[in-house]
Amino acid sequence: MSFDNKDAAGPSDPQVTALAVRVPPFWRRNPELWFVHLEAQFQMSGITSDATRFNYAVVGLDEESILLVSDVVKSASYAQLKSELIRRLSASESAKLDHLLAGLTLGDRTPSQLLREMRQLGGSKIGDDLIKSLWLRRLPEGTQAILACVSGSLEELAATADQVQEVYHPTIAAVQSRRGHHFN
Repeated sequence: MSFDNKDAAGPSDPQVTALAVRVPPFWRRNPELWFVHLEAQFQMSGITSDATRFNYAVVGLDEESILLVSDVVKSASYAQLKSELIRRLSASESAKLDHLLAGLTLGDRTPSQLLREMRQLGGSKIGDDLIKSLWLRRLPEGTQAILACVSGSLEELAATADQVQEVYHPTIAAVQSRRGHHFN
């Protein structure tokens, strides 16, 4: 008995192509990165039609985001929808710089995570020397002292700072003792 696969759905079948795209839920905090992710899905699925891209993007938006661009959704192209969502939801350059200069702290991040966020906020407008200076100021004093003795690229310093933080500021897990159990 031979198996003839002529009726099987192939890559040109629109139903298979439609199933291949998984539109991620919209990321209001980072619409630009959401579009990068969505466009990777389009690339993997071979979707090049502007109308198809537009429809998939609209399907991925939550109600609040659709309302934000309701004027664009009614009669726009994919490129216009993308640029308007990014423009309307992204912080202004001055707000990003304000946050970079005054608003960031290390918090519960690693030093390398803080550095990546600072670089993202600074974009191409802020050079590595200024980023390095701002970044070092936000690290614990002990880490700053150790890094003052280390040479290397900013990435190497960040890796060293991560190791220092891991040693000197480990996550503390609560330990509960059991009453009544004594070991001699």
